[in-house]
Amino acid sequence: MDDSAQGSTEYLLLVAMGLAVILVGIGVALQLRSLSDLVVSRVRVERNNTLSMLVR
Repeated sequence: MDDSAQGSTEYLLLVAMGLAVILVGIGVALQLRSLSDLVVSRVRVERNNTLSMLVR
């Protein structure tokens, strides 16, 4: 294999690794968003319960 074929193979591997990192990052971001939505909804429920107890 000559140098140019080796160089293009290395570039393809770098691009594939970059895409894998991007996809993993997107997956982590979606999981964090889901977790934050869950926390926000739980806080909202607890806040409403606390307010209803104080108003009585």
